[in-house]
Amino acid sequence: MNKISKFFYNKSSFIIASLATIVFLTYLINVLDPKSAPFEIIDEMPKSLGTMFGFGEAEILIYLSIRTNEMIQSYINFNLIWDSLFGILYGTMYTLWLSYLFKPFKKKLRIFNLTPFAQVLFDWIENLNIALISYNYLKTETIQPLYSQLASYSNMIKWIISLAVILLIIIGLVLSIMRFIKKKLV
Repeated sequence: MNKISKFFYNKSSFIIASLATIVFLTYLINVLDPKSAPFEIIDEMPKSLGTMFGFGEAEILIYLSIRTNEMIQSYINFNLIWDSLFGILYGTMYTLWLSYLFKPFKKKLRIFNLTPFAQVLFDWIENLNIALISYNYLKTETIQPLYSQLASYSNMIKWIISLAVILLIIIGLVLSIMRFIKKKLV
């Protein structure tokens, strides 16, 4: 882990982090959004269970019951392929930003810059469990409580880590601005 952390600290820059952000946004707009269209129901929220903060068996059943088998199969593929790739992109982008913003503190913080990959891990666990739930629903029109609990808990942990990462990026931006101002005053 230390080698991976050092790699990101050493390779991160404003330009690299900005390019990663452009790739992230391009994927979000040109790939992820169109790939979610086959299971989307107009004027129905949520578009995906993964965008909620936790969910119970009742929400899952409602979500799946209003979709056709083809829509559910598209949702399974979306979770296993497209949303999983999205995790790699946002995990890398956030890691590059944290590495760039906290580079002056890298000796103290060490692998702290890899925190976004914990979010990715829980996103993948959520995606796998949602796919299992959806697949089981296609076969039996029931859901497994264990998979729904794992998906929901993973989802909540993912969003908590996401919020923490965004707060850390904001803190990093504030610290960078303060260092910049301090240099100008000296």
